Amino acid sequence: TGVENLFLLPSGPLPPNPAELLASRRMEEIIRRLTETVDMVLFDAPPAVAVTDAIVLASKVDGVLLVISAGQTKKEMARRAKDLLEKVNARIIGSVLNNAQIDVSLQRYYIP
Repeated sequence: TGVENLFLLPSGPLPPNPAELLASRRMEEIIRRLTETVDMVLFDAPPAVAVTDAIVLASKVDGVLLVISAGQTKKEMARRAKDLLEKVNARIIGSVLNNAQIDVSLQRYYIP
């Protein structure tokens, strides 16, 4: 990656049933080995409401960040994603609001 101690493991070709692959014992083994090897492992998953992949993965990891796109993600969909994650006992550790438009006159409050 060009960044010291930052490693990237690409997903590779899309399998016929990604949720089945994510739910497999092999995936559990991969997660276990990664967490034993490095300090932090991050997975980028598809939207939780769109496909089951994120929900399956969320049930296997230590925590989930719910990413919400400003002006695009409807409140109802964000709540539905939260509900789906809670159903599998996923630990939601926070949320990120991306693509937000910031009033430049307020920048002095956010940037030191």
